[in-house]
Amino acid sequence: MKNTFWKNLFLSLSSLGMIALFELIISGILFICPILEIKLIIAISMMGGLIAFFAIGFYWIFQTVVIDELGICTKLFVKRIRNISWEKVESIEISNRFRSPEIKINIKDEKPLYLDQRKAIVSLINRYKPNIDKE
Repeated sequence: MKNTFWKNLFLSLSSLGMIALFELIISGILFICPILEIKLIIAISMMGGLIAFFAIGFYWIFQTVVIDELGICTKLFVKRIRNISWEKVESIEISNRFRSPEIKINIKDEKPLYLDQRKAIVSLINRYKPNIDKE
């Protein structure tokens, strides 16, 4: 079974979807507008919006999470960001953050970890830490 996942997949996809919708609307305006200079400005701003999405969200978009018998590890490509052993996990809650269903993992003396609520992630958590308090 796969144990590596994109950490913020739902949030990234919904943000990218909103940008794509915005780009589609602006593309419609491009065809209507008769002035070439305005078309050029709009096209440059469309490319800038997409580049800004990846530049600003780079840290969150490309994070992965590895769930195994040792615990939960978050990475940015190959660099470890956070390593959480199962002994540090106090409780797991199902919550909504930014209007997407997420798993909130409360950790002793640290800030909580939020993961997308996906079947594969939930089953791995249940497999490796079945006796955790779930709310």
